Amino acid sequence: MKKIVHIAAILLLMLYAGCGKPNPVELENPAATGDEQSVIEVISANPEQTTSPYGYDTTAFFRPEDVSLNYGSALFIARNQLFTGDSVSVTSFAELYLYDRTQPVRDQNNRIISYKTKKADFLRINNFQAREVAHMMGWRRGGVITDTLLGPKYRLFGRRGHMSPDFELGSSASMDIRIKLPGQGPVQISSSLPVDITGSVKRIRLNGADAMQINWNSIPGSGEVEVLIGARLIATGQMIPFYRIKTRDDGQYIVPPSLMRAIPPARFGPPGVTLLRKKQMVSPLLEEGLYIAAFSAYTIRPGN
Repeated sequence: MKKIVHIAAILLLMLYAGCGKPNPVELENPAATGDEQSVIEVISANPEQTTSPYGYDTTAFFRPEDVSLNYGSALFIARNQLFTGDSVSVTSFAELYLYDRTQPVRDQNNRIISYKTKKADFLRINNFQAREVAHMMGWRRGGVITDTLLGPKYRLFGRRGHMSPDFELGSSASMDIRIKLPGQGPVQISSSLPVDITGSVKRIRLNGADAMQINWNSIPGSGEVEVLIGARLIATGQMIPFYRIKTRDDGQYIVPPSLMRAIPPARFGPPGVTLLRKKQMVSPLLEEGLYIAAFSAYTIRPGN
């Protein structure tokens, strides 16, 4: 039986890797045991008053306090299968951040929540070249959501089925990553996506109350999966993230009634679920290390 630990704030997982080798160092997911804990991170601690400055899709892959802030740069890559009602779409996504660690960004409690960012000459993944876009970050200060420009970031995004996709990754794809910084030669790194994750959701009754059973294709011994649960704000249509659950990759998780009750049905539609299988590594080829996180994602949303 899985134990549950509630955390009423975003949990920061501190991971460190040495940079003495020229090749990327893969960061393993925690080993699973037969009696492991499922950790629940409460993203929106007060759903009745939430106006999250982070979009649902962004929160699936990033968080305000992220392990990537321990390194000089970060690259996030994802392939997401999105099911809404009876339709399906597949998107591929990547973003590169080059942190200027001499210019931290702090919240009202003086915690470092990000850094300003620097320019690159280019980012290419499998010969797709990223676009430079503005890195805007929003966070709450004194009850007011503030958007601030932190510098550039480098983005690739594409949707399967378009005539000329700007970016496309296949299932469990291998990736040739090339990055060039100003005044330096290009670096080349090889990585790959995790094994595809797929799943299903159904409402059940547990001890006389509403609960939700989530199933997915498990990979025994692979470590953790993450389950992101959110719901659509009826008034605006915005997806609000509520919980991030880390659990063993054993193919099933039951969302307890206490979490279901905390999403007020008068304000929010039925919950949606994103399943995440993640692979992490650190490359020493960029100064202070390049943190790479590659995701296979599967999102299930109720039909409109």
